This record gives sequence, C-alpha cells and structure tokens, in this order.
Amino acid sequence: EDQIEKLKLDFEKPPYKHGYEKGFWSTPLLKKHILKVTGASYSKSRISELMHEWGFGIKRPRMKSMKADEKEQQKFIEEYPEKVEVFRKKAEDNGMELKIIFTDEAGIRRDGTIHYGWYKKGCIAEVPESGGRFESRKLIGAVDPVEGKFNLKRGPKKITTDVYASFLKDQSDFYHNYWLLVVHDGAPWHGKLCLANK
Repeated sequence: EDQIEKLKLDFEKPPYKHGYEKGFWSTPLLKKHILKVTGASYSKSRISELMHEWGFGIKRPRMKSMKADEKEQQKFIEEYPEKVEVFRKKAEDNGMELKIIFTDEAGIRRDGTIHYGWYKKGCIAEVPESGGRFESRKLIGAVDPVEGKFNLKRGPKKITTDVYASFLKDQSDFYHNYWLLVVHDGAPWHGKLCLANK
C-alpha cells in the first residue's frame, strides 16, 4: 500500500523530477517506473486501468513560461478594469474614444514536440519551454480584442526598444482617431508606455 501511494505521488510530478530524460509520462515509462519501485511488471492495459483508477488521464500539455509570475498575473487581472476607466476618462476629457490594443512579439522557431502523456485529472498539463536559442523569425503583433482587428509586422532578429517604439508609432498612425491604451507584458524593451493620440 505504501508503494501504491508513492507511485501516485511520483506520477503527479514530471518524469525528469525522478531522473528520467522525459517531460511527460508515457505508458512504457510508467511501466519502467512501476517495475523500479515495486519490482512488478504490468501489461499496458493494466497500467491504463490503474492510472484511471488513480485519477489520471491522457492529455496533451500546453507550454508554460518559466518566467511567469502568477501573483503579478492575478494583480493585473484585479487592477485592469480600474486602470481602463482611468484612461477612458482621459480620452473623454480630450474629446476622443479610448481604443485598447494588446501587443506582443513572437519568434517562429524549432522546439520540442509536445506529446500526449498521463497527467492527473483536473490539473492543467504543462511542460516547461526549452528556452533554447534557435534561428527564428520575429513577429510583432497588435490586436484590438473588441473589433478583432489584427496588425502584424515582421521584425528584425532582435527586438529592441527602438523596434518596438517604431511599431507603436505605426499603431498610433493606424488608430489616429483614437486615444490608445497599449497593454503589453514586462519585456525589457516594452517599458511602461501609453500612447495618446492628439
């Protein structure tokens, strides 16, 4: 019984936490770990039955940023409505309508393939991104979540403050009839910017 409880706890953590060079639990790897812990060898079908009994299921995980700060994310969610109203009032005071756009950059690169694996039911399946340095194409985008308008621009190999500022200038020209509130993440080249079209 102690071995069963140990296995359940082991499988709630990714395999690399137990010394395996894998980011997800496949059935063959489960079989290997069960044999290692208990000395018993189970068939594929029995392992599947056990995993379901223990509250696990097959999922395809999503990538999770290793730099994400959940407290900061929650703070943003809580403060966002109030901040929007502050800028909406500023826009109205200047006789303009507020336009909110979300911006971000992306690099199209080679990365590890995400596979289906065994994960605890009710938990979000995530694997850490590689953070590797691959040759990639950089893109900068802005989206208006209300109207669904999307602007995309190809960037240089390295995104800098000047590159991002130039992109924001393009957005300012595109939305020239609006007071712009730009929402972006904490990338060092973003800074704390708000564009006001006058």
